[in-house]
Amino acid sequence: MSFDRPSPTTARLLLAVALVVGGVAPAARAQAPAYMQALESLAEEQGLIGDDISPALTLDAASAEARLLRARPTCEHGIEVAISEPTLRVHVQPELSQILRDVDRDGVADRAALAARIAQRTLNICRRSGLAPPLDDGDGELDIYLLDLGDRARGFTALEQAVGPGRGAFGFAVVNASPRESDPDFAAMVARLVARLVFAAIDARAPAWWLEPSALWVQTRVSGPSLESERALAARWNHPEVGLTTSDPLLARGNVGLLWSMDSPTSASRALSAGWKALARRDPDTSPLATINRALTASLGVGLLDLQQRAAAMQLATGFAPARLAGDIETLPVMGVSTSLPMGPGALGILRVSPDPNQDEGTRLTIFPGEGRWQAALLCQGRQGGWELTPVETNEEQNFDLLIPWHDYQKAFVLLTRLDDSPMPIRPAIAAQAAGREGPFALSSLAAVERWGPAVEILWASAWEEGLFGWIVERAPTPEGPWSVVGAIPLPAMGGRGEGGGYSLLDRTPGAVGRKPSYYRVVGLTTLGLRVTGPSVAVAGGE
Repeated sequence: MSFDRPSPTTARLLLAVALVVGGVAPAARAQAPAYMQALESLAEEQGLIGDDISPALTLDAASAEARLLRARPTCEHGIEVAISEPTLRVHVQPELSQILRDVDRDGVADRAALAARIAQRTLNICRRSGLAPPLDDGDGELDIYLLDLGDRARGFTALEQAVGPGRGAFGFAVVNASPRESDPDFAAMVARLVARLVFAAIDARAPAWWLEPSALWVQTRVSGPSLESERALAARWNHPEVGLTTSDPLLARGNVGLLWSMDSPTSASRALSAGWKALARRDPDTSPLATINRALTASLGVGLLDLQQRAAAMQLATGFAPARLAGDIETLPVMGVSTSLPMGPGALGILRVSPDPNQDEGTRLTIFPGEGRWQAALLCQGRQGGWELTPVETNEEQNFDLLIPWHDYQKAFVLLTRLDDSPMPIRPAIAAQAAGREGPFALSSLAAVERWGPAVEILWASAWEEGLFGWIVERAPTPEGPWSVVGAIPLPAMGGRGEGGGYSLLDRTPGAVGRKPSYYRVVGLTTLGLRVTGPSVAVAGGE
């Protein structure tokens, strides 16, 4: 990965190379070991050794270690090379300034130039998302300190003081610029920390489950995906039952999958902006979860539960199965069994459903979620490998009833999501039984006859129908396909339990008549939109 150096024409920057000693004033050189000890202590306490330790340096952090790291390093001998708005000032530790590369011999360490460039890119991306730059601490500059933190941490943002009347605060960023850090890793950390300062200006006490993925999303937009971002997503995916509102920094960072599941970076940018602006004006009596969910629904028409299900569907469809499932259903019947994993607020439960080898016509599921607000979707993989995601509505008892016909499908997952503020984990109950050998319908007749027009009339009748939404007709030149749909919309199903219906559809597609041979078939669509394909017939001569 390469980055352009700043220049007066490409990036009007105020870039200062200043001398600091271990993050403390030059006169306090003896305190450097205490600084590094405080850094290591906080990193160990948070389980963030070798990572971003910003979660340990919030406004409310009151430990002696936090106070020491929150003290702004004192700098001297700054060198101005250009001017920009907002002003960026990058400070380099003197020991680093002696060993960091300066390829063009302009007196500015390459890492300092890279930090300035990445910081400006980050601010530009945030600005395009409708987010204001970080708050000014009074000197009109955004300060980034490049220190050698060894293997203790990759960097952090230190928030110093809240600024009224909103929820914002200002601070500074410290980045590990050790030569052992690669340029891509260094650039990624600069982007994340600058993004943190942008978000701190909006709500300095924003919940980690929204702050961490927001900063990671901006980071990947600036410096590209990384192994770190993939690991965060994997950690989140392997603990879906923990819930969106986790305070664990690594799991919270994995919530970036919600933004990645959107149809475009523009949509994700709009979601980011809507969520943060809603937090800034949030009613104190309304939880951040409800506030952000309402903002996303109003802005984009999708809520957090929808995004969570989309993200899960993307993972499953690409073959990335979670380490733990909330349930695994195959042998039937299953009566009143609780899910194996308790689901907290904002949790995702994944139930895997497979055909029973002895009863493979279909599976009927009933899920009893219990109290709270729940949402479900069904993800099915067809026989040809394609995937279909469809929402599932609750019945009158607020339970979820599903019918999965296995004729056209080989695998299914039920995605159950919970959105409420109750901290108590819940184990939804599941009941499953075979759908029966009859399936959702029984055909009593099927024919395709040439008519005057020219046209082909497809006629069929059912003996009974249950859980059927409608019918579609498909045409093919051979019994094996390829099949194409006839007609723009499905025909509504007219039958019911113990009662069938009769149907007729004219195919006036140019070339449909006279092409020999020609085949038609009917496909029943369940109330969930799943397919149940019937037999095919050849066109018979007619009028």
